[in-house]
Amino acid sequence: MNILSDRNVSIKAKGVYCMIKCLNDNNEKVTQQILCNYTSTGEKAIVTSIKELKDKGYLVIEKINVNGRFIYEYKLLK
Repeated sequence: MNILSDRNVSIKAKGVYCMIKCLNDNNEKVTQQILCNYTSTGEKAIVTSIKELKDKGYLVIEKINVNGRFIYEYKLLK
């Protein structure tokens, strides 16, 4: 199912999904802070939307060790 037609996903979470997709398509870094900077939405709303996307199976965040430093990679699934 396409996220945009999934009635079980809030409009906020759909917007965050689209922002992550856009950033990924442009090979840009994705973090919670960057998502907040692109919108007028507060960090709490972004965190809630990210949790919703993870719970609904649309997003996985992987913690990766790069030269002793951890980075987070946001991967969209559906």
